[in-house]
Amino acid sequence: MELAHGSRKVPKFAPEDIISSMPEEVISNILGRLPLQDAVRTSILSSCWKSKWTMLNQLVFDVKFFRFLKEREHEKHYGRIIYGILLRLKGAITMNQEFTLKNMNETPLELPSHLFSCRELKHLKLYNCYVCPKSGFQGFQSLLCLDLSEVVFEGYTCGELISRCPSLEILKLRSNTGGKIKQVELAKLGNLKVLILQLRELVNKETIITSSSIFQIIGLFPKLQKLNLNFWKRKLSADAEMNILTALPYLKTLRLYEIDFSNEIMVSCVIDLLRGFSHLETLLIKAAYEDDDPALAISSSKAYFCKLGRLHLRKVTFVLISCTENEVCLMKSLLACSPLLKKMVISPKSSEMFGGDDGERKFVAELMLHRASPVAKIVFESSYDATTSHD
Repeated sequence: MELAHGSRKVPKFAPEDIISSMPEEVISNILGRLPLQDAVRTSILSSCWKSKWTMLNQLVFDVKFFRFLKEREHEKHYGRIIYGILLRLKGAITMNQEFTLKNMNETPLELPSHLFSCRELKHLKLYNCYVCPKSGFQGFQSLLCLDLSEVVFEGYTCGELISRCPSLEILKLRSNTGGKIKQVELAKLGNLKVLILQLRELVNKETIITSSSIFQIIGLFPKLQKLNLNFWKRKLSADAEMNILTALPYLKTLRLYEIDFSNEIMVSCVIDLLRGFSHLETLLIKAAYEDDDPALAISSSKAYFCKLGRLHLRKVTFVLISCTENEVCLMKSLLACSPLLKKMVISPKSSEMFGGDDGERKFVAELMLHRASPVAKIVFESSYDATTSHD
């Protein structure tokens, strides 16, 4: 209707809601660029927007999300808030491709069973959670990355979950409580490219492991490119007959954690691994002593270190070393066997270990006498920098 005498016209229809009428993939892309808490809060805009946030292709409950709750004094209800959000996802979880939950509470957070019906999930990262898949769970057939840390399994084992993820390319397992992982379960992961593993996850804590058994397991993954092994609380035994593995041409990066250089068997195992993975380009070794007293270290025979042969290493990093004889012997051997080496990073356990800059220069000068690479240099870094800059 129009008003007389040139008055303003009253529109016959309300303006079109352009944002709400956009394609779902566009809305999902916009929401995906927001922090999760802001994306969820769009549900109060209107009935049309009530479930828009469930179209997100990734759900990340991390430190930032916890900090957001803490700023509003809701951190005590962290678990209840997350659980409530997850319950609202029932029926829509199949659209999500990435799910990350870093539980900051002391007690594990139980996950709703309907989360395990997400067939399109490609990335799953869980920290400090309680997992109980519903009966009939067939696994995540499309999952590419599985990252589990301090996860408690109930009525199901960690190995069973892994064996039902045949497409995995990245597997990270740290301090989980889900029974032993069997070799036959790992054997189904032929596409694995990255493996981060605490060795105690493989078998019961009382079982002793050998270099040969490590090679047997790692040999299951012909496409492996990066390998992190943590020897924390792992009992080792010497091999009667050692068969060196040389069939992993793609393995370029190796990280060895909690290496006790006072343990002769562990030192021998490290040498075996370096010999077996001859195509390595990047190596990190983090030292740790069972008695926390490097002075008690027993020197291994120098014959161990002469077995290395020619290596293709470009970068080597030693973290939290105490400069025991075994550590120094390994440094010299790696320098001598790596003609392509560009950099060796040394992170001492104590900044006072060398008695100042002059002591560091003398130590470096002694090591440089053994280098086979004319361009190799030796630098000192803090333990944090040495570890985080490795990649």
